Amino acid sequence: MEYKKFLLIPIFAIMCIINTTIAASAIDYPFSFTQTVASDNSAVQVFRISAKGTFYIDCGDGGTLSGYGVVTGTTQIKRPSRTTKDTYTCRYTNRGTKTVQLGGEATGYSTSSNAAAITVLASPVTISGNLAAIFPDMGSGYDQYPRFIGTFRGKTALEWIPDDLFSGYTVGRPYMFQQTFSGCTSLQTIPEPLFVNITGAANNMFLETFYGCTSLQTIPEIG
Repeated sequence: MEYKKFLLIPIFAIMCIINTTIAASAIDYPFSFTQTVASDNSAVQVFRISAKGTFYIDCGDGGTLSGYGVVTGTTQIKRPSRTTKDTYTCRYTNRGTKTVQLGGEATGYSTSSNAAAITVLASPVTISGNLAAIFPDMGSGYDQYPRFIGTFRGKTALEWIPDDLFSGYTVGRPYMFQQTFSGCTSLQTIPEPLFVNITGAANNMFLETFYGCTSLQTIPEIG
């Protein structure tokens, strides 16, 4: 009997490790960006979030996450009722190129018309994926749909935008893309599918969306 009990301990421990690994690998990260960290032992602010819900930020390359609602030692962020803005930071031991991933799902937004659901605070070289998969449109109230006000503002290294970044949105909302890419001075083109499924005009929906993008060579044709 004692021998069997002895065997159960390591078996239980192994099962816990397997379950944790499966849970971690099952997390979906619909959006990501790459950045260059110039120094060892660096703390880099990566996102500011002002939406409620459960989110996941994978810092990449062994980076550790900190910020409001972060479950210690994991990539999980719990914001069940909080819509005030909070900053999330990744700390890295070694310099180099890092891929930061964002997942989860928002369940509500700030009632303030000028509050961005998500702001990228780092300096991404590339971005990929889909933000609509994380920040759904649930209605016409300010607390029901995301605004991407200044989400990528001033990201001077950013040269291109993925076609499906906003794929999933079908209705235009006030202030939705205000200054979203303003000041992205290296941006070369606006992909034609970027807003193709969004119908209807709304107050200040595209106010200064690409203001100051001085390197733009091509823009989509309308009509």
